[in-house]
Amino acid sequence: AAGAAADATYEEICKVRFSGRREVDVAMDLAALLREFGHSQVDFTVVGSGPNGANPHHEAGERTIERGDMVVLDFGGLKHGYG
Repeated sequence: AAGAAADATYEEICKVRFSGRREVDVAMDLAALLREFGHSQVDFTVVGSGPNGANPHHEAGERTIERGDMVVLDFGGLKHGYG
């Protein structure tokens, strides 16, 4: 169930426009989607765009995602005791 919820979150976030938005805004979208798909807890949301994508533990920041940027996403949480 937790894996299916994470898959659904990824499928939905891929439909969201990233360019012109800040990394923190996309991270908030990720957290909201995890909760929408049943996670009781969001442990982390990594959104690293452009040069920030080189850091695997980047904390989403104020950087505005530009058209053509590569964006690294990672996220996790807890659903029914599973992460």
